[in-house]
Amino acid sequence: MRRMRPRQNVEKGAAGVPAQIKSAFRKLLPRHYLAREEQGREPSASPLLARSLADLPPALVITAGCDPLRDEGEAYAKRLREAGVSVTTTQYPGMFHGFVRMTRILDQSRALLGEMAGALRKALG
Repeated sequence: MRRMRPRQNVEKGAAGVPAQIKSAFRKLLPRHYLAREEQGREPSASPLLARSLADLPPALVITAGCDPLRDEGEAYAKRLREAGVSVTTTQYPGMFHGFVRMTRILDQSRALLGEMAGALRKALG
C-alpha cells in the first residue's frame, strides 16, 4: 500500500486552510447554488458585494474554524458592524463547512443549532 506524505510547503490562508483548497472550494461552490457563474458577482449571491449593508436586521454570523469561507464570513460581519447593524458572531474552532448538519455526532453542531434557535426566539419575540 502506498502512503502519501504531507507536503511541507503548503501555503495556509488565515483560516489555516491551505490556499489550494480554498481556491478549489471557491471554484466548486458556485456550481452547487448558482444557475450561472456570473451570478456570483451579484449582491444577492455574495452580500459582501452590496454597496450598502445599512438598515439590515440584526445578524447572527457563524463561522467554522477550518472552513474555506471563514474569512468571508468574518469580513461580512465586519461590514455589517461598520454599517451600524447589530451583529453577534461565533466561531466554532476546528469545525468545517456544513458541520451544522451533523447533530447526531458532533456536540458543536448541537450547540450551534441551539444558538441559532435562541437567536430566532430573540428576534421573533
